[in-house]
Amino acid sequence: MNPPLTPIRRPHLQESKTVSKQRRILLLAAGVPLGLLLLLVAAWGIDATVSGDTVTRGVTLEGEPIAGLDRADLQALAADQDSDLGSRSVEVTMGNASVTTDARALGVRVDREQLVNEALTARRDGFFLARPFRWLGSFFTDHSIDVPYLIDETAANEAEEALIETALAKPIEPSLTQLDGAVVAVPGSDGETLDPGMLAAGLPSMMEAGAPYQLSLSPTILAPELDLAQLEAVAEEANAATARGLTIRVLDDAVALTPDQVRAWVTLDLLVTGDDSPTWTIDERRMLNDLNPAFPTLGDDQKQAHFEVVNGQPVIIPAAESLICCVEGSGDVVFEGLIAATEAPDPPEIGLDPMVTGGDAGAAALEELGIIEQVSTFTTNHKCCENRVTNIHLMADIVRGTVVRPGETFSLNGLVGERTPAKGFLPAGAIAQGVLEEQVGGGVSQFTTTIFNAAFFAGMELVEYQAHSLYFSRYPRGREATVSWPKPDFKFRNDTPYGILIWPTYNDTSITVTFYSTENVAVEDVGRTEKPQGACTRVTTTRQRTWNDGRIDTDTVFAVYRPSEGLDCNGNSTTPTTEAPPTTA
Repeated sequence: MNPPLTPIRRPHLQESKTVSKQRRILLLAAGVPLGLLLLLVAAWGIDATVSGDTVTRGVTLEGEPIAGLDRADLQALAADQDSDLGSRSVEVTMGNASVTTDARALGVRVDREQLVNEALTARRDGFFLARPFRWLGSFFTDHSIDVPYLIDETAANEAEEALIETALAKPIEPSLTQLDGAVVAVPGSDGETLDPGMLAAGLPSMMEAGAPYQLSLSPTILAPELDLAQLEAVAEEANAATARGLTIRVLDDAVALTPDQVRAWVTLDLLVTGDDSPTWTIDERRMLNDLNPAFPTLGDDQKQAHFEVVNGQPVIIPAAESLICCVEGSGDVVFEGLIAATEAPDPPEIGLDPMVTGGDAGAAALEELGIIEQVSTFTTNHKCCENRVTNIHLMADIVRGTVVRPGETFSLNGLVGERTPAKGFLPAGAIAQGVLEEQVGGGVSQFTTTIFNAAFFAGMELVEYQAHSLYFSRYPRGREATVSWPKPDFKFRNDTPYGILIWPTYNDTSITVTFYSTENVAVEDVGRTEKPQGACTRVTTTRQRTWNDGRIDTDTVFAVYRPSEGLDCNGNSTTPTTEAPPTTA
């Protein structure tokens, strides 16, 4: 195990050279008249006694005089030198990624004890007979010492992990999706990482080289953990289990579902087996989003206690007790029923229990969330009456009224599900590998950008987002997001102590998303920077959040824009394939 602190050692004279120097001093002393030698030694002794525990004459710290400083002065100087590391800018490059930080954040520290000792012993240590002569030389020459550094390996390793997390591409795991009515495996892609300890190993040479401080690290390929062949086998199992569709029964009502409808609920489950082999399961939220309107006589969401926005204010609408489909755990019931009936000749019929909702308890629970006022709003504009506008409005209708409780993470894909013709989504513009094309559900990224900015200015933690690869002037440059199925998704986490009510509204030419809660943080976009990333442009936007308790923090969001449609960041032509899902424009 490496020590937590590793000193950066500077080269010293070899022992043989020190011995040779001592011989020369003896010869010099031998040639000095005894009276003068005694006078020199006496003067040196008096000065050494007077100077006491302070830095002797002519000693400098990297060119700055420090003679006369005592131990307390030196300790304060060493602390200042250590603090100054926080203002020494360091550019860390990792392949195509570049991050600007400071030396202290990377784990560089001043060896304060060594600095103090070296300063106090300068021109006082070494061969005894040489000391009077070095003292005499101090009247004519300076003796400079370097600031000694060491590496806090714990801090360096934490900084390395942060660089990997924020600057390097993560591997995209292969996944399951529905294509042409069948469950299919979608290939993933490689990411990048750094070898453990690479940052700490590179810091000593960086400090030796001096300003401007630059550190180049070579990332290694990080492959997806899942095997595509395994997922293809999982897709075959899911297709076999759902090949005949099924019937869902709740109380006295029943709904027959086609294989396509059931396969829309299939998702990947990585945790159910002891050997970590992937398998499939049923996405319960997606399933219930589809089943709730299929059983209208049981009751719908409007028969529960819920929020409405009236004259710009959130209002709780109480409701009598009602029944909706279905109780928690219904997804597991459907999955187990499908597996059990895989070899049966007829479609399975699966019974689910309804969930009791609403009543005064529901209203009281909503009131406790503290959703009382507008905390952010954002609007983007569009042309009227296009297919993409229909898609945007459908997204808004699905999301409207969603409540994100404290600590919860909102997923746009998780709530809306796949955009399909059966749900009313139409073909519109989308981007596939940097090329515009028509896709069902195209254009909904305008809704994504709008809710992204509402979350940005509400102070939410932006858990997952991806900007468009091409810039569209209707969006804030560098502060926008896209969405596709199943990835990329847009997710944010509500880390405030209050609930968040999401309330989209629209007209023929604009979409607005407003967040309601209790005002807890003031948010400001404090500016953006742009720099080349290959042939692309990386745009970074800095957000400052000032919390009610006085805390102030900053974070950033970014976008990487291609030079033009059909070109990647190396300037090479791109061609859309089915391996990379399109993102909506």
